[in-house]
Amino acid sequence: LTEAGDTMKVQKADVAALHQVLAATELDRYGPGDLLAAFAEARDPARGGVLKKAGFDDTVRGLVQGDRLSEEEKEFLSFALSNVFFAFDRDNRAEVRFEEFASGFLLFAGGSKSEKLALAFRMFDADNDGLLSRAEVFRYVRSFLTALLALNEASSNASRHP
Repeated sequence: LTEAGDTMKVQKADVAALHQVLAATELDRYGPGDLLAAFAEARDPARGGVLKKAGFDDTVRGLVQGDRLSEEEKEFLSFALSNVFFAFDRDNRAEVRFEEFASGFLLFAGGSKSEKLALAFRMFDADNDGLLSRAEVFRYVRSFLTALLALNEASSNASRHP
C-alpha cells in the first residue's frame, strides 16, 4: 500500500493463511503484552529500537513448539513468518524498527482488537500525551497493513507453490 494509490484486496486465501499460521503456531494463546515482551527481549541491546532477524528467529522458536509440526508446516511457517519480518525490513539489512514490527505482529496475538490497538498506540505515542502526530498515525496504520500485506503475499506464493 503506497501513496501512489495502490489497493489492497483481502481474499479468502489470505484469511486462510492467517488461520493456518495461527493453527500451527498457536501464537494466539499469547496475550498481546506477552508476545510484545518476548520480542522486546530479543532487541539488539546496543540498538534498543532494532530487532534483528536472528533475534526474531530465536523468539519464534521459543514461542512455537516445532516438535509437533510436520516438515511441510515448518516450511510454510518459516516462509510466512519470515515474509512478515522482511516486509518491515525496508533497508534490506535483516533488521526492523521494533515498534513498527511489534505493532504489526500483534495481529497474531490473542486478545481483543481493542487491546492490540491500544498497546500499539502506546508504542507510537513517544511523548505519552495520548496523542499521535500525523507521522505517528501513518506509522501506526502502516504497521498493521504491512503485516496484512505480507500474509497476502505469503498466501499468494503458497498457492503457487504447493
